[in-house]
Amino acid sequence: MKILVGLVMFLLLLVSGCSDSEPVSSQSTKSYSWNYDSLGAYYANEGQYTHILAQKISLLWEYRDSAEVVCMGNSHTMSGINPEMLQHFAINLSTVPCDLHCMEYLYENYVSLHAKELKYLVIGMDFDLWNECDSMDAIQVNFGDAAGFQYDMHHQFWRDGVDSLFVNRAMEIAKAKLADEDREYKQMCDSRGWLSIACVEDWASDGKGVVEILEDSTAYDDGARYESNFSELSRILEIAKRQNVVVVGVVFPISPYYRNTGSYGRHGMRRSTAEMLLKRLEELAETDKNFVLMDENKMGSHDYVGRVANDYDHLCCLGAKKLTLRLDSLLNALDGKM
Repeated sequence: MKILVGLVMFLLLLVSGCSDSEPVSSQSTKSYSWNYDSLGAYYANEGQYTHILAQKISLLWEYRDSAEVVCMGNSHTMSGINPEMLQHFAINLSTVPCDLHCMEYLYENYVSLHAKELKYLVIGMDFDLWNECDSMDAIQVNFGDAAGFQYDMHHQFWRDGVDSLFVNRAMEIAKAKLADEDREYKQMCDSRGWLSIACVEDWASDGKGVVEILEDSTAYDDGARYESNFSELSRILEIAKRQNVVVVGVVFPISPYYRNTGSYGRHGMRRSTAEMLLKRLEELAETDKNFVLMDENKMGSHDYVGRVANDYDHLCCLGAKKLTLRLDSLLNALDGKM
């Protein structure tokens, strides 16, 4: 997990719940006798890498009856897509870390079961962070030993639905936690999961085309990592087809100055490896009508210039606005084809 440290350092200060508004109520199809010691207790005593998912799961419960778009991914998606700028009602459930194993697990067990109005699942295609072979690694460090996640798991994630008592309790815990937190987290909650971060000039390059490479390229020579993530993508598409949900894979822009190196980006993947994986995604988009690829990086030959980023590979608030407006246009175009 050490290669993810750079992605989360600016997020570690963010802890606890995700809304200060009243939850939307809906009735479940089954009556449960809730365990209030476990319900909504998504904060672990041990084993949680960050508290981001513990915070954001409340967004799903609050907006489960209204979300048409759910965005999932890691910190690139978290700072790169502002759901309030989409014409479709959207939430951003991105967490750190979260590769495709993580996204598939959360989609299958939470989103696909409870987001009843879902039309589009937007997922980050950060293949240079597909670095886990164990399918549960990212989930385990998001869940830790939190009683709330264990409670959900032991009850098959409430496949028959949850009622207003459940949602009110989960939101009550979230709101109580929020009261003690910093304004940065309040902003993320108010923006339905989008983290607005500051802008710097020219991808933090100091006007010299400087980039940062954290890992040696040999760390990405194990092809099993990519294949296991592609398998998870196939599973996501399989579930989405059954529910008539379109999956949009977004390749987020990163510093164009990586074109002058042998690395795809910050995490050291060879550019040739990235080109191979990108080609596979392009071919998948051509053959699978349920998958749309939105490549905003174009191997560095993109038009995100000036004050659009916070560092070498995270969009800032202005860059997020540009990308989100393009995503909005794409989703509106897809509406006309459905």
